[in-house]
Amino acid sequence: IQFGLNRNGRTAATVVFNISQIHGDILKDGWKNILECIIHLYKAKLLPSALVEVEDFLDPTGRTTLIKEQITQTPKTDTGLFSSLAFLLGGGSNDSTLSSGKQPTTEEQEAIKVASSCIEECHLEQLLQETKFLIIDSLNELLKALIYGCQIFPDSQKLDQDAAVFCLELLVKVVLQNRDRVTIFWPTVRHQFYTILINANAKTFFIERTCIGLLRIAARLLRREELASEVLNSLRMLLLMKTHVIYALSSEISYGLHELLRTNAANIHKSDDWFILFSLLEVVGAAVRPPSILQSTTENLSLNKHVHQNYSTTNAESDTECSDCLTTSTIDKGYLSDSEIYRRSDYIVVSHNDFETFRNQYDQFSRHDRRALNKSCEILSFIIHDVAYVTQENFEYCIHCIRTFIEATIIQQSDKQTSKLTTNNNRNTKQILRKATSSNSLNSENFNEQTNNQIKQTRSDYDDDDTQQSIKQEYQSIALQLLDLMHTLHMRAAQIYKQISIDQTISNVLWYKCWCPILQGSMISF
Repeated sequence: IQFGLNRNGRTAATVVFNISQIHGDILKDGWKNILECIIHLYKAKLLPSALVEVEDFLDPTGRTTLIKEQITQTPKTDTGLFSSLAFLLGGGSNDSTLSSGKQPTTEEQEAIKVASSCIEECHLEQLLQETKFLIIDSLNELLKALIYGCQIFPDSQKLDQDAAVFCLELLVKVVLQNRDRVTIFWPTVRHQFYTILINANAKTFFIERTCIGLLRIAARLLRREELASEVLNSLRMLLLMKTHVIYALSSEISYGLHELLRTNAANIHKSDDWFILFSLLEVVGAAVRPPSILQSTTENLSLNKHVHQNYSTTNAESDTECSDCLTTSTIDKGYLSDSEIYRRSDYIVVSHNDFETFRNQYDQFSRHDRRALNKSCEILSFIIHDVAYVTQENFEYCIHCIRTFIEATIIQQSDKQTSKLTTNNNRNTKQILRKATSSNSLNSENFNEQTNNQIKQTRSDYDDDDTQQSIKQEYQSIALQLLDLMHTLHMRAAQIYKQISIDQTISNVLWYKCWCPILQGSMISF
């Protein structure tokens, strides 16, 4: 309101933003002041929709807004040209009408319209779009200002946290606008994402937008094949997050991975890159523990790429491990062995007790998000049903991921059944106690109360049964879909491994890498 009523303030804002667009190359520390003005416009809800609407993977429309329902104004005490302008742009504390929640008068409504019209004429969205023409020195200063604005301190107020989210979204927009020269500043931006995600202790809107922003950048940069490995390596930081945080972000990550692979799967070729993606799928889809070797260190991550794979000193091979990794020492894989397959001369001996140990991995799972599991299965189906995407580089990862999802569905159904039995036992105990009490003293009032409780409990039982039945059918449908994917891999195995090294026979390769894991995975569901 104050900005709309102040003609000099509107003129100053127009001049400042026009100069920034024309002479952006000479701005250095000035970007901090420009950003401060834009943040105050954001707090005053004067920015155009192009700056406050952002992409979102979960929203049906694909977009969401950063504007909250109610924003309380905070006073500014700084002095100087830019600080005075920021005060006029909405940072002052004199707008008592807005802060008190009262309806603005006709004059105030007109002032709001004038202020919005003024900012619209400044074309702030073009200021971000034209950052791709900035010289690298000016661009680096802008990125530094945005990164500084992304920081949230322990004593930060709600408005400061909202401003941090806004700065983060601006940072993502600037990175995407400058994707042709992203290699120059990507290490700096990546470090900022790493710092935010690794230090996250809970799922907040800021952490959620950080995760989504990283996946958005990865999806856009993967269109350049020369950047594929570097970008996918950056997604390792998601596996380094605290487990309860990444589980809470399962839906956002799974939907983001779906968008990433839907548009860029053809640009992913290396086994290392597929390993990262399938590890993420297993963590967010089945809620398995992230690979412990990645959780324990952030150094030399490239040495730990095959967590699923390991040769033991006895030449014994777990059926959950892939067999093409050349490691020289035992590694804590983060996954328990399902069974052991022993090679003796030309015979393959499978222990008769192996099938009893298929469910030994259950303690590796947490309670998963059904929506994330469904989307992860959809991703698997998309990859496997396309002939071009399944190769020798990711074939074993596909099998391992399917088996993990099958186990997750079994565990979830077992937990549901156990929970239901426990509830029924507790209910029966209460009924026995109720009968014992009623046998001693029972009047009409107690009788009516018990009757009503029984009717309500019966209705609740029916609702629970319906919910349990629908969930059971959903998991059965997922299991059938996963078995169909196993069958598809089984049929394509020979074609995929038709070109192998001379020192290996195709029968040995197909058995150890394809058919044996597929058969074991199929047995889990029975």
